[in-house]
Amino acid sequence: MEQGRKSAAGLGYFAGVDGLRAVAVLSVLIYHLNHGLIPGGYTGVDVFFVISGFVVTGSLAHLRFTRFPELLTYFYARRLTRVMPALIVSLTISIVVYVLLIPKSWLSHANENTALAAFFGLSNVVLALNDDSYFSPSSDFNPWLHTWSLGVEEQFYFMFPFLLYIGLRATATAQHRTLMLRLVAVLGAISLIVCAVLAAVKWRYTFYLLPARFWELAVGMLLAITFETWRVRLTAAGQRAAMLIAGGGVILLLLAFAIPSSNAFPFPLAIIPVVGTTLLIMVVCARPGDGLSRMIASKFMLFFGLRSYSIYLWHWPIYVLLRWTIGMEAVAVQCAAVAAAIIAGSLSYRLVENPLRHAPLMRQAPRGAVVAVALSAIFCGAVVGGLAFRDADALSISKTAQGHDWYADSATSLIRDNAECQLKEAGRGLAGGSVTTWTRTQCQATTASGRLFVIGNSHAKGYEPMLRQYALDSGHEVRLYFKSGCAFLLLTSPHADEAGCATYIAESVSELRRELGTGDVLFMASMRLDQNTNQWGQKLALDPHTSRKVNAAMAEARTVLTELGEHGARLVFEAPKPLFAAPAYRCADWYTKINPACEAGLTVDRQQMLALRTPVMDRMRTLAASVQGVGIWDPLPALCPDSVCSAFDGSRPLFFDMHHLSGYGNQVLRSSFASYMNAAIGKTIVTPRGASQASQPGHLLSAPNSATPGTPNSDSRDSQRRLERRGPSPGRPSY
Repeated sequence: MEQGRKSAAGLGYFAGVDGLRAVAVLSVLIYHLNHGLIPGGYTGVDVFFVISGFVVTGSLAHLRFTRFPELLTYFYARRLTRVMPALIVSLTISIVVYVLLIPKSWLSHANENTALAAFFGLSNVVLALNDDSYFSPSSDFNPWLHTWSLGVEEQFYFMFPFLLYIGLRATATAQHRTLMLRLVAVLGAISLIVCAVLAAVKWRYTFYLLPARFWELAVGMLLAITFETWRVRLTAAGQRAAMLIAGGGVILLLLAFAIPSSNAFPFPLAIIPVVGTTLLIMVVCARPGDGLSRMIASKFMLFFGLRSYSIYLWHWPIYVLLRWTIGMEAVAVQCAAVAAAIIAGSLSYRLVENPLRHAPLMRQAPRGAVVAVALSAIFCGAVVGGLAFRDADALSISKTAQGHDWYADSATSLIRDNAECQLKEAGRGLAGGSVTTWTRTQCQATTASGRLFVIGNSHAKGYEPMLRQYALDSGHEVRLYFKSGCAFLLLTSPHADEAGCATYIAESVSELRRELGTGDVLFMASMRLDQNTNQWGQKLALDPHTSRKVNAAMAEARTVLTELGEHGARLVFEAPKPLFAAPAYRCADWYTKINPACEAGLTVDRQQMLALRTPVMDRMRTLAASVQGVGIWDPLPALCPDSVCSAFDGSRPLFFDMHHLSGYGNQVLRSSFASYMNAAIGKTIVTPRGASQASQPGHLLSAPNSATPGTPNSDSRDSQRRLERRGPSPGRPSY
């Protein structure tokens, strides 16, 4: 038997099921537009899962196959021609538009990885394993986030033939089909248990991965396998019983759509839409003539139901690209986004999905050949997407793709005053964080006395170009301790309040106590000012700086600083940099300037900035006056020499977002930082006779520095004058 051979009866086509697809896609469409309109609209995906399990199983449940390979090629040829053409086109086009318009998100490849994995049905795995760093794009800004549900379904397709073959063999008996039913039921029950367990252990795994979601698909499978039994009974049931079942399904779906998202989803809350969808599938299949069934199968609902897959594919990339660029806050833009999603989905359905799905050539070709062609198309699409991401700087029209002015990372080019000198980098892990060391090599004087240690959160990491440059210029070893989200000595709350950071901080401090010695410097860079919104325009819940927390933080700081400096090391705080109300990189292009996220502007009054940071500066000065060897390096004078601080120096960005330095900002601070550290590193702290260590402020570090600080790089004389306008670089530490 070349293909599957039909049995006497099949499930047939039920318009009401396509109508339920419309319910699912419209709920998701509206929810993603504005969560407040349908707080639980995300559960439309669960409706899709039950329908998918039902329809996919129903397409095979009444077929028989003589050999397992026949089942595989038949099933995969149908699924690939149904799912992949529209997906490949959607992914490829959205990747190209994304690369053209959207700036790269510093320190994160989450978006790119999601897109490329989506070609192979693995985007849900990427999302589940992605621990968002500060700079990782928010889920609302990932154009391919929605493909996680397709990943779940595609992974389900891999196991599907193995589950059903026992009952689809040509020699299968009633006992074999009962065994198939029990196997699906048992695996579904196990999946529900896994869902419950993972919900308490790792919520991301519960939400994104197939083992915790299979039970929803299994419910649809069981509906298809037992179709004849429940259909006959429900058809024969009285009108009142049918109305109760239909009403129950509607109430459960309405309830699911009304419950806001929470960590109680998918367990146990996903049970509500799954049961509701199950009841409605039974009603529209067994009683298509009833009023509710006719309403669900109306022309309006069928329009969206038939196009639901393509609309789902296109709606989210359109929403995200608008959110990235002009913003999605205006009602007119929201309406345009919905219209664009429907139009794009309709074109995809008419020009891509249907023609290839029903093409005579595809139907007549050998199933194995169809599978081979589909897999080749998937691979080609992924290659095109990968090349577009690789060459994003060359393809993008965004200003952020122009040179290394924007991105302060390991790819930033160094200024090589001595062509012979090279920089060696070594890295290792530490309690979930990282330790990176840079040393100068291939120079006549390879090493210099004293080492520079750096510890902090993303603000320490944001100094990476300057730190690498300092290691190359000075010959001092530079070592960076970094874990995303883990600030060091915030001075407003103790380390115990930083979730997920306690072990990393403890191990870092323990290692630094062993390593730090006379002539070494520890530079402590972290964000120590409060911000009301993040780079995505989301309001942040600020932790109140109660006197109890501040006192605990200051006591902890004195203890830690005293321990770290007990062998003569200098301990240097980073004074707060300017803080802006809008992210520079999101507001740099002509097509993003009208985004509401940019309305707050990219400037701030200098006096306002000085007042904002006064409390934390006072705490730093208190520690510098009471703990020997503590000092403060202040980047603000170089970054803000005028009465108004700006995120830009002319056309060049000083900041990447609202408070993290750009690559150019690192250049601007190069001279100031080098002068300060050269004056401190390699020196010995001398305590005057008769004075206790605790009573001596850090001013003993302020001896004139004989080392020549590095010269700021400049692309032109104008750029050099801009650097000089920021004032002379201090030749000694300031306290």
